[in-house]
Amino acid sequence: MNICLLSRNSLQRTCLMINKRCGRMHSSQLSAFPQESLIDEKVTIEGKFLPKHFDVTLETSLKDESQRMNFQSACHYRTDSQGVFCTNTQAPAPGSAYNGVHSSGPLWSAQPQKGSMVRLWPHDIMKSLEYNFLLKNRETGEVLASEKITKSFVNKDVRRIVVKTGRIRGTLFVPPKPGPGIITLYGGVNKGKVPEDRAAMLASQGFVTLALAFFGVDDLPEVYSTFDMEYFEEAVDYLLALPEVSHPQVGLCGISTGGNISLAMMMFLTHKIGACAVFGASFVSAPGLTVYKDKVIEGSEFVPLTLAIKGGLDEIRRNPQRQILYERSEAPLLIIVGQEDGEKPRDCQICC
Repeated sequence: MNICLLSRNSLQRTCLMINKRCGRMHSSQLSAFPQESLIDEKVTIEGKFLPKHFDVTLETSLKDESQRMNFQSACHYRTDSQGVFCTNTQAPAPGSAYNGVHSSGPLWSAQPQKGSMVRLWPHDIMKSLEYNFLLKNRETGEVLASEKITKSFVNKDVRRIVVKTGRIRGTLFVPPKPGPGIITLYGGVNKGKVPEDRAAMLASQGFVTLALAFFGVDDLPEVYSTFDMEYFEEAVDYLLALPEVSHPQVGLCGISTGGNISLAMMMFLTHKIGACAVFGASFVSAPGLTVYKDKVIEGSEFVPLTLAIKGGLDEIRRNPQRQILYERSEAPLLIIVGQEDGEKPRDCQICC
């Protein structure tokens, strides 16, 4: 069996050399399209003019030393009877960076390497990202073809404006035409700046989007403990007053603690909120109080060294003063939870 396998691999290499020399085929080609696109738009990667039933490795890299960015993935494919593989129609072989059929899989499965930023949070959101691809013979490592594309978080016609108005700190992204307003909220900061990726992406789809900071930026508190909902109401009123905003209510997009704040905004600012989406929220005020005028949501504690809430869902149910009553709002709510999230599926029962 080993002799047969060796003969087949040798034959494939020989055929590849003959095809290149004789010109019966073009040299191996790798294409990725579209060549320029937004970060959340699908990319299809295709290899052509390869031996049939041939094993190849596609190496994908995103590097930018100035931003300490180094993400890489390796995915393995076998060509079909025409010497072609395509990420839009076939899954990679076992041992690849992702499973299943995902056209852009080689890009989103790229993992941070040693010394790289962990999250894909560019320091300059307006700068395009260059992805490079190498197609290799899986057995020998020989480079067969290469390709590159650029992706961006924001359309070229979107304006980025730093906001320092009253107490409000953040970054505003304005599309070329008026549109609904959205506020994005994160539970973290990006090297002293508010994370701008989600806001830039939403603005590229026509939403006037404010990436709102509430700690760790400029003169805001370095860390958060309690949450003053009147600050977030000021941000809502600021956004609604902009001439570019076409809708009388704002949408919310909250991640982690930003998700908890978004839910509290639904509870207290009911008529000003038109829709809300949250990711990774714990559905409580943590680690401190949430205050709106004379109303208070009591704080819940984290279990040390984890993001789990002490006492879990049962403790929250026994203490209604700790609950965020976002159901008071008539706005639609989207809650996104990962299938492998060990905490949130159980906690999400609080919605029922």
